Amino acid sequence: MDKKVIFFIIGCFIVIFLACAGTNKGTAQRTGAIQLTWNIPMLDGGTGKLGGAHDSCLIYYNDGLTLLRFPYEYKKFNSKVFSLNPKDTVDNPKSIEKSEIWFENFVYNKSDKHGLRYDSLQVKTGTLFNVDSLLKGRMFKEAKFLDTSNDLLVKTTKNSDGTILETYVPKTKPDASYNDTTYLLFDPRLKDVPYSLSRPVDSLKKMKLSEVRFVYNGIPKTATSPIEIPKRVFLFKISSLDIVNKKEVQGFFDRFKKEKHN
Repeated sequence: MDKKVIFFIIGCFIVIFLACAGTNKGTAQRTGAIQLTWNIPMLDGGTGKLGGAHDSCLIYYNDGLTLLRFPYEYKKFNSKVFSLNPKDTVDNPKSIEKSEIWFENFVYNKSDKHGLRYDSLQVKTGTLFNVDSLLKGRMFKEAKFLDTSNDLLVKTTKNSDGTILETYVPKTKPDASYNDTTYLLFDPRLKDVPYSLSRPVDSLKKMKLSEVRFVYNGIPKTATSPIEIPKRVFLFKISSLDIVNKKEVQGFFDRFKKEKHN
């Protein structure tokens, strides 16, 4: 499958596959964390307007264990307003009694086939999930961000913060799904993070890939295409994350260790 075609699959909840590096057994490790953010613009062929997914995922890692936290908005509706306007409750701000950000929490050991999902630390037991299914269903597994046979490096920029930006353009565009420009940002400050947007690119460049941008140029209206297509930018980025909720994070790791050994 073409490296860009996968970004046009509509209706899928999209996050990116993160590959895990090895960990020495028996060696205690300090908990580390990164944040993954992504933006996937989708074009409405009827109106020419852009929609799509913009979201993030928090990733914590410690001694071979991984905690993935997917945020979502929880809304509690006012029952009185709902009874009066049941059809437009979601769109009526007055019907929302409380709005909070909650998390889906997935903990797994990279060597296991199954992990445990927790809605919170208050649940009695975690729910078993298949790690491979999670990675395949909610992550880009083995996504190809760089096609060395077609993407041509045209510029390298060394930034003052130590990051390196590489700019690529395709030698040929097989079809409209292939982007016009690719930007790869490498950050040496993330070299010790055991996760990556693309292990093949890391290995090829001997640097940590921290950001990918696929740029599609805008296309004006034509006689055969009456809809103007705006410029689109697909973004995938990992960045360091301060752990402000250490007790909660450790709580999920401790719960997982206890339940997995019972």
